[in-house]
Amino acid sequence: MEKVRAIRITRWREDEAEELEDLVVREAPLTIQVNGQELATLLCSPYDLRELTLGFLLSEGILKPSDPVPEVEVNESGGYAQVTLARDLGPELSRTLSRLVGSGCAALAAFYRGADARDARPIQSRLLVTRPAIWALMKAFQAKSEIYRRTGGLHAVALATAGGEMTAFHEDIGRHNALDRIIGRAYLQGQSLRDRIALTSGRLTSEIVVKAAKAEIPILISRSAPTDLAVGLAEKLSLTLVGFVRGKRLNIYSGAERVQ
Repeated sequence: MEKVRAIRITRWREDEAEELEDLVVREAPLTIQVNGQELATLLCSPYDLRELTLGFLLSEGILKPSDPVPEVEVNESGGYAQVTLARDLGPELSRTLSRLVGSGCAALAAFYRGADARDARPIQSRLLVTRPAIWALMKAFQAKSEIYRRTGGLHAVALATAGGEMTAFHEDIGRHNALDRIIGRAYLQGQSLRDRIALTSGRLTSEIVVKAAKAEIPILISRSAPTDLAVGLAEKLSLTLVGFVRGKRLNIYSGAERVQ
């Protein structure tokens, strides 16, 4: 399914109006079912839903990176993904469901408690990256965010090596979804993320830090700012947090030893 669609709009410039065609991003619900039980409904960009589903389950701790890839049946037109696991979820599912609250629009929103950070472990990685590599990666990352430039309506996340090679790129209406897509894609490819850098277009929040830590991503970079909770969690989880990467400047909020 296309990420954008064209609509007719009225645009005003001072006292003059014109009718023209403009692009808006698509948004759709995705209900995730695990072993026949509804787990969550995500509001997302309706494409590559298998990667999104698996990344979400990994971020929630329902799947582990070492688990074999489960059967996933995606119905794009119906807006659901059915996942079949060989084991019973038991307390893992109950814990996840307890963190979901109704949004009032038939969707569920997840919120993070202290237990989420406790489920993550400090990252063991010797990955190092230079400042010039970070600046070059951010420039390439922004150049790749074509749909954002056209619509202003999507967040982007990318994976890259310390040598400056971008190995994956995803966009979504939600920055959490975009990161889940990256995590799901790496899982399908059997790729460890311990030697990868993640770049994001959005704020560096506690949710993003926890997701990155659970995926064992050691370095997280954004052109935007972090929150105080994100910085505190990053320090506890040995995650390098770099923000305000703009031009030839950057701020390191935690894990400065990985940046040269």
